Amino acid sequence: MTMGRWAKYYDRVLDVDEPPFKGSAWVGYQPLMQATDNSRPKAFPAWERFVIWQPEGAGADLSELYPHVATHVCLRELEKARLHGCKLQGREVSLYLTNYTAGREVFEHHEGDTLPAGIQVVGLPAALREPDEVHASHPAVELL
Repeated sequence: MTMGRWAKYYDRVLDVDEPPFKGSAWVGYQPLMQATDNSRPKAFPAWERFVIWQPEGAGADLSELYPHVATHVCLRELEKARLHGCKLQGREVSLYLTNYTAGREVFEHHEGDTLPAGIQVVGLPAALREPDEVHASHPAVELL
């Protein structure tokens, strides 16, 4: 499945075998677009990441898919966001893509809903590499 302009930046269906996560994830990135036209917002440039998680054994019924969109002004932060989460023995466990190298993708799971400090995301395609000067220019974002 490809989703038009997502393919220009990053658009992959990846098999996941990182227990307790077994299935596939469609992961797509694109710059945030305004609803009124196809231009990037001038006052709030940001990125979107769209993920559809399909657990192993799920059929084509849409109720068995888990889609979500994450948006952030910092592409580096968005790349570290979890792909999917689940409760496992009363604790939250999250799935992350930590190596984007095509054909050699690496998934990891960790407790909580943020990638632990010190874990690097590597193998990013050129379209997803945020230059240092862009990273330094991000406005402060207050999370609610």
